[in-house]
Amino acid sequence: MSKLLAVSWNPFSLRFVYGESGKNGVLRVIQSGERPTALPSASDDSTDASTAEDAAPAAASAETDPVACLVALVKELKASKARLLLCVNRAMVDSATFAVPPASDAELPAIVRNMALRQLPGMTEDSVIDFIAFPETDEGRRTVNAMALAEADQQLVQRLATESGCAQASVVVVTHSLSLFAPPPDEDDSSATLLISKGHQSAHMLVTHRQLPVMSRSLRLAPAMKGDEEAEYIAVEVSRTLLTAESVDGPDIEIGHVVVIGSELESSALVAALTDQLGIGVDRKSMRSLVEGEAGDASLSAYAPLVATLKLTAMGQPPPVDFLHPKRPPKATQKRNRILATVAAAAVLIGVGWYYVHMQFADATAENVVLKARLRELDELVKETRSKRNLAKVLAAWEKSRLNWLDELRDITIRTPSSPELVLQQFSGAASGSGYTVSFRGISQSPDVIRKMEEQLRDSWHAPKTPGIREIKDGKKSLWSFQTTMPLKSRSKDKYTSHRTAEPSEVAAAASVKAASKTTSKALTKGPAPKTAKAPTGSSKSIKATASGGQR
Repeated sequence: MSKLLAVSWNPFSLRFVYGESGKNGVLRVIQSGERPTALPSASDDSTDASTAEDAAPAAASAETDPVACLVALVKELKASKARLLLCVNRAMVDSATFAVPPASDAELPAIVRNMALRQLPGMTEDSVIDFIAFPETDEGRRTVNAMALAEADQQLVQRLATESGCAQASVVVVTHSLSLFAPPPDEDDSSATLLISKGHQSAHMLVTHRQLPVMSRSLRLAPAMKGDEEAEYIAVEVSRTLLTAESVDGPDIEIGHVVVIGSELESSALVAALTDQLGIGVDRKSMRSLVEGEAGDASLSAYAPLVATLKLTAMGQPPPVDFLHPKRPPKATQKRNRILATVAAAAVLIGVGWYYVHMQFADATAENVVLKARLRELDELVKETRSKRNLAKVLAAWEKSRLNWLDELRDITIRTPSSPELVLQQFSGAASGSGYTVSFRGISQSPDVIRKMEEQLRDSWHAPKTPGIREIKDGKKSLWSFQTTMPLKSRSKDKYTSHRTAEPSEVAAAASVKAASKTTSKALTKGPAPKTAKAPTGSSKSIKATASGGQR
């Protein structure tokens, strides 16, 4: 079992994960956390102005020099025998993607270095350059992604590796290890995978194609950003980066899978924002699948690149780029062979370079002509369809929110109790916000009738509210004045009430009328009734009037 220590840093803190690797690539986390790179000075409490002015430059230099912090950390963890993995931020790395002439793997490092010195600004003969070589295309072309550190950053990582006290060290790009979370490659699927890891005030994104890093970026997040605002900003920046970037083969990158690394609590807002921004499904993966046992702070998404770097090392996979151990051409056994190789490489570069540049310009010119013609066609199409698209949006919004007032009035009329005890005196309706509201007022002989009216009108689309009822004296009788407000919701035509269902009291009244009619018919068939038998006739009229009033 070997010890591993992965470290990343920024101007203010140093983040680390210390673990050990076992058989079959098993990884266990021993300790993880953050250490401030600027330690408090003993003279902080001094009130001398000159002392404070002298201490400010020292504090600023301490913030930008994590060497002392790393040395103290290695002593604290007793990790001098561990392999040190320095994960540099993507913003510190200069990169360029270009095609190279046909060459073997042994010849490729020299060719890439010579071409990268012209592609990368500020590079010198002493600069360390490493690269990622992509598979050869069907046309025989091969593309590489060359990377290098600026001179100051190169000196810093050399100091970190030398003064840390660790036996072995590597300098890798922090975003490259995220490729471990990409789904296995499928021969029938040529799309790329987008991986995103969000940390404290930073976020890392990586685009991989068949497990090789194609494009990566580190985002700085403002300290004030939190929650949905932070997730929305990351989603917009990711979308903007994908729109402006090109794949290694030239055309736009086609993203087929999106993976957010982190727990559900940390990444739920980011998953939702990316789904809305990119329009494709977003998967979530956790670092716990890479670690055996408890992970502690390393289970947070901010530690995902470090944990993935340890896992790749435990599995024995070399990093795509290592600035301490870059890809180099094999050493020549004789001086004569080196001279011949140099002359041959120069001849190849001159001949193939001219041909390559000429073909590149020709391809770019032809592609620009096609793209300009296509752009003009799309611009004309957008101008022609703008008015129709706007009209369609307006009609769709109107159709979605409109209300059929005829059906609504019939529904309310049918469902309102038909009783002489309830009289509606005023009715009005109008739009209100995103819905509609009707209000009506009237008088009733009893508050129970008003309550019954509300119960008959209330359903999923009506919410009647009667704030108060006022009593009006009419001699010895009491009338009750009310005003009801009822919000309405639009619905489909089949949801409206189209006919009135008879109530039990009305059914009973109809049955009584029918029985009284039968009794009167039997009395008439027996002969003329005496003059004192006029009560049934009057009684019959009273019943009919009551029935008529009940059925109205």
